[in-house]
Amino acid sequence: MTIKETFSRFAKDWKKYREYVSYTSRSELRAETANTYLNWVWWILEPVLLMMIYTFIFGYIFKSSEEYFPLFVMFGIAMWRFFSMSVQSSATLIVSHRMIVSRIYIPKHMLLLVLMARCGIKSLFSFMIVVVMMVVFRVHPSLEMLLVFPAVILLILFTYGVCCFIMHIGVFIEDTSYVVGVVLTMMMYMTGIFWSVEARLPGLAGLILCRTNPVTFSINVARNGLLYGVNSFHWTFLVWIAAAIVIAILGTRLVYKNENTYAKVI
Repeated sequence: MTIKETFSRFAKDWKKYREYVSYTSRSELRAETANTYLNWVWWILEPVLLMMIYTFIFGYIFKSSEEYFPLFVMFGIAMWRFFSMSVQSSATLIVSHRMIVSRIYIPKHMLLLVLMARCGIKSLFSFMIVVVMMVVFRVHPSLEMLLVFPAVILLILFTYGVCCFIMHIGVFIEDTSYVVGVVLTMMMYMTGIFWSVEARLPGLAGLILCRTNPVTFSINVARNGLLYGVNSFHWTFLVWIAAAIVIAILGTRLVYKNENTYAKVI
C-alpha cells in the first residue's frame, strides 16, 4: 500500500466513521463514570491530587526552584496523561473489543481514535485547571503562548503513530501491556514532568534528553511558552514533526495490512 493509498483509505474511513468515533467516545466516557459517586469530577480531582503530591515531594522535599512550580507540574501532568493513557490502553485495545472485531468490520484506527478522543477529553479538564491556575498565579500573557498549539499537534501525531504499533503488537503478544507500563514509568521520570530537564541536566546530557524524546520536547516548548514567555521552538520541531508523520503513516499501513488477521488471532 502506497502513501497515497493509505491517506485515501484513511480519509474515506474517517468520513464514514467519524460519527461513530464521536458517539462512542462520549458513550464510553459516560459508562466510565456511571458507577462512581463523583462522576466526571474525578477527571479534575485526580490530576489535582497528583499535582499536590508531586509539588510536595519535588517542590518542598527536593527543593525544586522552578517558577510557578505547582503550575509547572500541573501542565506537565496534563500533557503526559494524554500520551500515557493512550499508549497504555492501546496495548489491549483490539483484545478488549474482541466482540466487535470478530463480528463486524470496523477500521481498527477508528477504535484508536475513539480511545485518543476519550483520553483527550479527560486531558482537557487538566488544561482547564492550568488556565485557572495561570490566573491565580498571575502569569503574564505573551505571544509565545501560541507555541502550545504546534507542541500539542506534535504530541498527538506521535501518540497516534506509537499507539498504532503497540495496538498491533498487543494482538499477538499478551505481555505487551506489562512492558509498556514499565517503559512508561521510566519515561515519566525522564520526561521532566515535575523537574526541569534543562536546569537539572545542563550541558550535553540535558540537550540529548530534551531533543531525543519528542514528549519531553513537546512539553518543554509548550510549557516554556505558556508559563515563562520563552521561545524554545527550533529546527528540532521540524525534525520531530516529520518523524511523527512518518511513524503515523507506517503505523497506519501496518494496521491496514494486518487488520483481517486480528479477528483470527483473538
